[in-house]
Amino acid sequence: MTFMLAYLRFEVTRAVRHRRYLVLTVVMPAAFYVALGRQTPKNVNLGGIPFATYFAVSMISFAALSSGLNAGGPRLAMERTNGWIRQIRITPLSPVGFVATKVLTGVIVAGPGTLLVGLAAGLSKNVHLGAMTWLQLYATVWLALLPFAALGMVLGYGLDVDTAQVGTGLILAVSSLLGGIFVPITSFPTFLQDLGRALPTYQMADAARASVLGGPPDTFDVLGLALWTFVLGLFFVWLYRRDEASSSA
Repeated sequence: MTFMLAYLRFEVTRAVRHRRYLVLTVVMPAAFYVALGRQTPKNVNLGGIPFATYFAVSMISFAALSSGLNAGGPRLAMERTNGWIRQIRITPLSPVGFVATKVLTGVIVAGPGTLLVGLAAGLSKNVHLGAMTWLQLYATVWLALLPFAALGMVLGYGLDVDTAQVGTGLILAVSSLLGGIFVPITSFPTFLQDLGRALPTYQMADAARASVLGGPPDTFDVLGLALWTFVLGLFFVWLYRRDEASSSA
């Protein structure tokens, strides 16, 4: 456990010093909110939520899912390429501990980006939420980023460095768009709405918006996020064992 905590501290420190992390997960979501969230008239509502609040939830969700994906993704692919994973295997850190550390890294490094959006929203005076609502919102988002952390691990183990970088960026952009992070899915054709609701991006943001409305997340969102986490987790286990077998051959 002591070694795992030390390695977690190392991973978090390394992640927050990375320029890609600072841009994608800290600066960009808050910049989007400041640039767009405050430009819409106060009488605009989406699903019973004022637009400024609705968009703040979207950017908090975007910061969280971006952190989850980038905890694995290209960084993990690079670690496989340069032999870092082989070095980790001879340390006291177990495979379970390694996976848990990567997932926890994604959760922890989601903090600065998500909190910065909340700070920008609060300072704008257009978002008015109670302390318990903020707490429920952040707890929901941080739990809901688990499938994205699993997906980042899958990308890091299933792709090479260059492909993982392109794939992570593409998945982040497409899933955010189709999942209603930037544009409400009600503006899409019916078949795209159905597709969007099946994505974890939509399920995360929808569960977070339920917090703002003062209710529990929709059962479909909870089950969907759990299913995505389970399936992607199983896929990662298979990739990990395959990589381990090829390394020892």
